[in-house]
Amino acid sequence: MTKDEALSALHSTEDGLSAREAAARLARFGPNKLVRRRRVGAPTILLRQLRGALNLLLFGAGAVSFFLREFTDATVIFITAGATVGFGFFQEWKSERALRALRSRIELTARVLRNGREAAIQAKELVPGDVIHLSEGDRVPADLRILHSRELEADESTLTGESLPAEKAPHPVASGTALAERSSMLYLGTVVVRGTAVCAVAATGAGTELGRIAESLSEVKELPTPLQRAVSRMVLGITTLVAAGVVITMGFGLFRGLPFFTVLVISVAVAVAAIPEGLTVSVTAMLTRGMLVLLKSKALVRRLLAAETLGAVSVVCLDKTGTITRGEMRLAETAGLPGVDVAERAMELVALCVTGARPENPRSPISRWEIVGESTERALLAAAVGRGEGEHYRRRLLADSVPFSSERRFQAAISVDRESGQAAFIAIGAPEKILEASNTVIGRDGPRTLDGGRRRELEEELTRLAASGFRTVAVGFRPLPKSRTILPAERSALPELTFVAFLALADPVRPEVKVVIKQMRQAGIRLMMITGDNPVTASAVAREIDLHRTEAVVFGDLEGLEPSEFSERLRETDVIARVAPADKLRIIEALQGGGETVAMTGDGVNDAPALKRADIGVVMGSGTDVAKEVADLVLLDNKLPTMVRAVSEGRGIFENIRKVAIFLLHDSFTEVVLISTAMVLGLPPPLLAAQILWVNLIEDVGPSFAMAFEPAEARLMAEPPRRAGQPLLPPRFLAFTALAGLATSIILLGLFLLLWNQVQSVGYVRTMVFVGLGINSLFTVFSLRRLREPVWRTSFLENRAMLVAVGMGFLLFFLSIYVQPLAHLLGTVPLELKDWGLLLSFGLGNLLVIEALKAIILRRR
Repeated sequence: MTKDEALSALHSTEDGLSAREAAARLARFGPNKLVRRRRVGAPTILLRQLRGALNLLLFGAGAVSFFLREFTDATVIFITAGATVGFGFFQEWKSERALRALRSRIELTARVLRNGREAAIQAKELVPGDVIHLSEGDRVPADLRILHSRELEADESTLTGESLPAEKAPHPVASGTALAERSSMLYLGTVVVRGTAVCAVAATGAGTELGRIAESLSEVKELPTPLQRAVSRMVLGITTLVAAGVVITMGFGLFRGLPFFTVLVISVAVAVAAIPEGLTVSVTAMLTRGMLVLLKSKALVRRLLAAETLGAVSVVCLDKTGTITRGEMRLAETAGLPGVDVAERAMELVALCVTGARPENPRSPISRWEIVGESTERALLAAAVGRGEGEHYRRRLLADSVPFSSERRFQAAISVDRESGQAAFIAIGAPEKILEASNTVIGRDGPRTLDGGRRRELEEELTRLAASGFRTVAVGFRPLPKSRTILPAERSALPELTFVAFLALADPVRPEVKVVIKQMRQAGIRLMMITGDNPVTASAVAREIDLHRTEAVVFGDLEGLEPSEFSERLRETDVIARVAPADKLRIIEALQGGGETVAMTGDGVNDAPALKRADIGVVMGSGTDVAKEVADLVLLDNKLPTMVRAVSEGRGIFENIRKVAIFLLHDSFTEVVLISTAMVLGLPPPLLAAQILWVNLIEDVGPSFAMAFEPAEARLMAEPPRRAGQPLLPPRFLAFTALAGLATSIILLGLFLLLWNQVQSVGYVRTMVFVGLGINSLFTVFSLRRLREPVWRTSFLENRAMLVAVGMGFLLFFLSIYVQPLAHLLGTVPLELKDWGLLLSFGLGNLLVIEALKAIILRRR
């Protein structure tokens, strides 16, 4: 669409709108703002916490205890549940400020034509059809159609992912052109880095490209984390077993003719025993500990459960610009005729010619110069200064200059030597333009005629550089007589030049990326690069970082495929180019639909919807505010190796959660078997509900917390990520837990029967079983620190927190027996030294049994 057609479609003219028409359109289209969405308030977040499966179980157990007038038990359970909910509420306060961050981008002013006169208005008052003026440094206040421009370039990296400024001009482009190639348009939130323009407002607010991203961001649904799904399934199983156990216990007790109240008390004891009350608190503690560990490694986890989800990631989708690359242009290579070193001469000419970049601190020593300006010229001048040409820049005298423009395709300057007065015409521009104007070329011994053979050699060099994904310019010069210090009137023409060199520019790959790729691959994680950049550059970067499959696929070639074909193509490619924000979202959803746990890295506004939808959104610390607001993990040091450490920590967290689940369920299973078997045998309950709660909530919580300090095992990063949907405790872990609990139950039941037949004192026998259960638990936790290694091969000093927790556990048992108020509350009686010796012997025997089960069930592959 031509500019005239665009103005016609907008019902406007180059003189802009009248004030009356602008007011009418403002009423029709609304202000230039993003649509506001209702904020998620504290009550909603609190309700989410209360609806957690384990929290519901805890509150249910407390309600039953309260109904039975077991007020002490009910109080302890309610306090535990309340503390868990409160802690999670504050830790998981995931702010929904992304839209506010987006809105802040359009709180701007604009120079607009109203009634044929220029006026400054707030950007929110712009309407479609307005005509505005832009100049270098202006932030674009709406989506605009360019009417007139002069040497216009815009930084669109946060919207398209392109690291280079985009050249802009009024010339129409074909319908359906990719966003990054729409050279006749400027977009809300981007920045004019060079030139001036007169533009017509094409869209405002929600109708802009940025507005559509904001709208899609509000519609993106976050999926439950793998841990949430695994725990929910486990809790559902526990709930089912608890309900079945209570029904069976009550039915059997009533069948045997036991009083209803007695049966109800026993049933509640079974229910309380079956619920691992400490699991929610322990999991929260582990996730919080993981967050703190990662923060010390410069990784800020913004959502509690994300700390563990990192360990489940099976696919990492890497954004190119700013994540794989540095996000800034640098000189990568200087190339002239083969075998000719032209770097020094080329850098000298760059220092004498560049006008679009400068040192911000010119009075400082040259080694400390900070170069600012247009990205290409900034990269060239920084390279020249780095090669020791700073003095040439400092001493140069520019007699005349002309800046780069898309029409001329070159920039030029006449530089005069202050001492000799010798002048030179220097041009930097499109390689084809400089080559066309050149009739000589720098050879080994000075200038040589640029004949057909040498021209072909240079053209082959240019083809090689283009295939490598470089943005290439060329530099040439022509000596001038001292009297010639003014550029010709026809400034779009070049005189005959001596060709010096091609200057290949690139957004350099971060040096640590190749190592990260290797480490991720060893951990069984698939790497994909998803970028808005062109396929040639994307493939070149993929080859440089050693991705598995480096041939880039343009997303447009995948767009029309059926979902099954689309997913199949995603499995066959690792590099996708020319990807728009909505396309990234589709890619993430397709991968998740295939059972993958997906991490998405990015830093721009265009990445926000995909970051939010991914199981883990990862943003560099230098990323945009919008991206940070929806991310789960912010790499504060801007280094990808930090992400590898985060994955390792996440796997360690999940492994430790698994150990705690085994530890707590082992005790719960033991307690249920003890109580149920005693009832079947017609014996009094070996444990009271208060004693069970003491073990589950007081004794077990300390070691469970200490498990959070268990360092991640090195083997975890040599194993593939766990499959999506894999339970917290797969069958062999469940089998180990059940058999270990059964073994402990048999040992304690044998102790109970032995003592019951000898003493017939229910208080003494219960105390022995109570302490025996606790000692077995405190010994077992050492065995569970390493699930695939025997206890004697682990260092006890590696986790000093565990030693403290176990020591505190023994101290609490002493207090529960020998401090009268606690003894009265728990129904315990004092024990003699021989009793402690017997219980410690039982504990050691139980530890050996568990080690044997671990060797048979868990250590086999």
